[in-house]
Amino acid sequence: MPAAPRTPEKPAQRPKRSRYGSDFKKMASRKLLGQMQGLRNWCTTPSNKISPDGNGSKMSICSLKTYRSNEVLVYLYFGFLHREKGRDAVKLQLRDVTVQGCQAYMEHLRACGGKANYVANVGKVLARVMHYMDCTAGTRKPKTETHAPQKVASLARQMKVAMLRQDVDHDGLALPDVRALQLFYSKLEESAMGMLKVVIRETKAIRKMPNEPQALLELALNVLSADSLTREQAWLLQAAALMCLAGGRGLPPLRSSALSLLKCNKAAQSRCTNTDCQDPSCSGNRVVHEIGPAGKKVARILLPHHKTYLGGKGGNAHRFNVALRGVHALLLWCVEKYARPALLGCKEDTQGFLFLTKTGKAFQPSNFAPWFHGLVEEYGEGLLGNVCPQQIRHIWVRFLRQKEEQDSQHMQLMSRNGSGGITLAGGASIMGNSEETCLKRYDVAGRREIAQRFADEAATLYAQLLGEGQHMLKQGLLI
Repeated sequence: MPAAPRTPEKPAQRPKRSRYGSDFKKMASRKLLGQMQGLRNWCTTPSNKISPDGNGSKMSICSLKTYRSNEVLVYLYFGFLHREKGRDAVKLQLRDVTVQGCQAYMEHLRACGGKANYVANVGKVLARVMHYMDCTAGTRKPKTETHAPQKVASLARQMKVAMLRQDVDHDGLALPDVRALQLFYSKLEESAMGMLKVVIRETKAIRKMPNEPQALLELALNVLSADSLTREQAWLLQAAALMCLAGGRGLPPLRSSALSLLKCNKAAQSRCTNTDCQDPSCSGNRVVHEIGPAGKKVARILLPHHKTYLGGKGGNAHRFNVALRGVHALLLWCVEKYARPALLGCKEDTQGFLFLTKTGKAFQPSNFAPWFHGLVEEYGEGLLGNVCPQQIRHIWVRFLRQKEEQDSQHMQLMSRNGSGGITLAGGASIMGNSEETCLKRYDVAGRREIAQRFADEAATLYAQLLGEGQHMLKQGLLI
């Protein structure tokens, strides 16, 4: 008889390795969890604590949202000690955040392909933890750890500089022109307007349709009902409105984190849902519908909470308050009146967010990238290439800087065509940044272009100075 086939033995299960912060948090001791709770209270409470950056600057208040992100990085550090260094997870405490351990962990992240900004942020967070140990009784650090927060913060800065020098040369990065971005949006808008024409014809049997988007949107607001659009039609109309604010139709991009929490006009007066907001009268990020001169519809965008306000890095931060008119305003009015009911469906509208997903949930920043790439594939073929949504800010800053340089040479022409409001300062305010940040962060090729122009004029400058020097020598002015 043939031998019975052998049953393969099950491979022995490997012990679980704590690779992520959430895994280590499950096995952390109660003492460490208590210390992390104290760190949370210390970081989120306003005070005059000095930042561990070595410059003597005051430490900014850390929001709960920021702290949760930082807490994950701290647990990742402990997971590294447990996994790579063989430390007992139960015995690990905040005093184990040392200069040597931080250096080893950042080198580990660098070897694993971590980005420079991420590695530097890890060092900054761990430096803050060590600063907390210095300022709080009950958490002892090793006697050899003198000026530890400053050492870790300095190490993070040095490592960031060293890693950025090894990154890809940004001067060779080819970005699309801002005009290609407008052509991409015009195709999206044309598709949305064509859809509205079909819906209006089917609903009201109107034969003669206006061709201008503004007139068509005004007609739609007057003749359509709340249930006129299907889910797909509502999704297309919302895409035109959201892309209008996120980088299209002559407007620099607003931050997706602020747009995702934008409340509609109906819920504009409700209480702010931001967990870090301490103003009882705040209504949060919202759109308010207004009627302007001559009965024109206006959409006023109010953003009391965005990245560069209330705990952000910008010292001159402001509450964003801009009134949009024309097609921008009418699109937002149509989205609230027609697109939101179709996307909500039978779901209860409890939060009042203006932009929704196809399932009726709030449109989160994580939804933006795949949504944008889908639009580029459908409407931007041959125009934008493989551009990512973050590069829209780079495109706009480069255009505004170049336009200011051209307008400075043609001031009379600029005053005639009425484009004096198109400035880098205005675009930077809409994007939630300062001019300095825009030029330093988003226009990486600007300084190279300025240096190249100076080098191109070097021969002319030499001839000019040589001629002036010979003339002054004849006059006896150089002796």
